[in-house]
Amino acid sequence: MLQLIVNETDRMNALIMDMLELSKFEAKAIQLHPRALTIGLLIRHVTASFTQQLESKQLLIVVEGDQEDWIVHADPRRIEQVILNLLSNAVRHASMGSTIRIDLKSTPRGKITVTIANAGAQIAPEDLNRIWDQFYRAERSRDRKTGGTGLGLAIVKHILELHGSEYGVANTGNGVEFHFTLEQVV
Repeated sequence: MLQLIVNETDRMNALIMDMLELSKFEAKAIQLHPRALTIGLLIRHVTASFTQQLESKQLLIVVEGDQEDWIVHADPRRIEQVILNLLSNAVRHASMGSTIRIDLKSTPRGKITVTIANAGAQIAPEDLNRIWDQFYRAERSRDRKTGGTGLGLAIVKHILELHGSEYGVANTGNGVEFHFTLEQVV
């Protein structure tokens, strides 16, 4: 019983913290602290924190576009938060034993596009635009015990908009991919 109470307390604490953070974004009280950032190294750092979840679902993460030296202009803390959230969603919804792909590409317009794709259940077409809304859940069967707070993608949206990023989500042939852009430093 005590463990159940501790777990429920942790879940409620996460929800409250996410709600507070989201309210700061909506009140435009968040200030970015952008600087030159090596995006490939940040991605490798974030992916290393998922070892336990990857092992439990027998997942593999492959980082494509091996440009670890590409530098972007962004707030490191906030972009780490974006990558953590998108990767957490990719892991949570990936099919057992599949591969999650992270792809880095340079665009002719001086931006880096980061794509995170998994193999798993697709998102219903009518839900694709709504997943960025707070508390919206594309999977009706999910409850808060098996997933996040329902605020993660709303927070990601605000962070990316503050960075002037282009972002989106699309179903692929065998799963879902999220993408966003950041300004490249040359």
